[in-house]
Amino acid sequence: MKRERRRVDIICLCNSHGIGGAQLNAGMLAHQFERRGYRASLGFLFEREPDSFHGHADFFTVSDEFPSGPFAWIRFLLRCLRELATRKPRVIIGFQPASNVIASLAALVIPRCAVIATQRNPSSFQSMRGRLLDRTLGALGLYRANIAVSQTVADSYSGYPGTYLRRLRVIHNATPPLAAVDETQAVCRRRFGMPPGRRILGCVGRLHPQKNFLLAINAHARLPDDVHLYIAGEGPERAHLEDAASRYGTSSRVHFLGALSGADLTRFYRSLDVLLFTSIYEGFGRVLVEALSQGTPVISNDIPIAREVAADAATFCSADIETWRDEILQLLDDENRRDSLKTRGQERASHFAMEAMVSSYLLAAGLPVDGADKPTS
Repeated sequence: MKRERRRVDIICLCNSHGIGGAQLNAGMLAHQFERRGYRASLGFLFEREPDSFHGHADFFTVSDEFPSGPFAWIRFLLRCLRELATRKPRVIIGFQPASNVIASLAALVIPRCAVIATQRNPSSFQSMRGRLLDRTLGALGLYRANIAVSQTVADSYSGYPGTYLRRLRVIHNATPPLAAVDETQAVCRRRFGMPPGRRILGCVGRLHPQKNFLLAINAHARLPDDVHLYIAGEGPERAHLEDAASRYGTSSRVHFLGALSGADLTRFYRSLDVLLFTSIYEGFGRVLVEALSQGTPVISNDIPIAREVAADAATFCSADIETWRDEILQLLDDENRRDSLKTRGQERASHFAMEAMVSSYLLAAGLPVDGADKPTS
C-alpha cells in the first residue's frame, strides 16, 4: 500500500511488507522515533502480505511483487532509488540484507544521507550473494554504523575485515510491554476454549521451518493424554504441521489458534503451563522476552541466542526428542521450579527496555536522542 510522499528524517527499510520480526521491529522503531519528534517512514521493497500492519501509520511499498529477471531487477532498483530519494531522508536504517544494500546505494544519490545497517541473523544464514554484498559495503565504509541485535549475531561476523568490524556494535532488541490483562489463568484459558483440568503447552511464532514447531509436535506426541499443545501463529508450514499431528494421532490435542495480537497474545502466555521455544536459530528471540515478562516458564532449544537472552530464567534442551519429553514432564510436575522460573523470567525481561534501544539507534545515526536539532521542512 502506498502513502503520499513526505520529506522525512528517518526511513526504516525492510525487504517485504508482511509479518515478521524485522518488520515488527522496524515499525516499532519508526513509531518511537516519531514520539521523539522525528519524522519517520516505514518502507518495504516489495509486497508480501498487503493486509499486515506494523504499528506505524506512515508506510510505503515500492513494488507490488518480487522482481524476476535481470531487466526487472534493474527497473526495481531504479524505482527503489527514486522512491527513497524523493523523501530526502537524513538516515536510512536497513532491517534486512537486501534493505541494507538498497539503502547504501540510495545514500550515494541523496545528499547528507547516512546508512545504518542492521544484522538480525548470524552471517551463516545469509545467502552467499547477500554475505558478499554486505561484507563489501561494510568494508568500504558505506555504513555509518552496523548494528547486530545480539552478541550472538555479532560474534558470527568475527572473521570479517577490520574495516567492517570497526562499525559493528550490539544493540539488543527491545520488546514493548504486552497489553495489560488482569485475568486469572482460568479466565484466559476459557478465551481459547482450553479444556479445564488439562496441562497446557504453547508455541508462538510464524509457522515457518526456522521456528521448528515440528519438534514441539513430536515431543508432545510422547506425553500423556492430559497434555495439550496450542500453537499461536500463521505461515506456510501450517498444513505440514497439521499433517504431522494427524500422523502422530494427536490432532485432538494439538490446536492451531492463528495469529494473536493485543490482549489475546498476553492471555495466551498467561494460559500456558510451559512455553516451548524450538527455533533452530534466531537473531534475538522476541517471543522469549514476551513469555518471560509474563512469568511463563520456558523450555528452549539450546541455541546461543536463547542463552544470551534468557540467561538462567529458562530451561535448555538439546535437539534429542527424548530429552525434550523428559524435561517437559519434569517441569510440569514441579510447581516450585515453575514458580522460580517465573520470578527469574520477569526480572530478566526488564533488561530489554524500549527507551534504551531507541536512544542507542539515534546515537548510532548521529542524531540527538531527544529529537532536537531537526531541520525545518
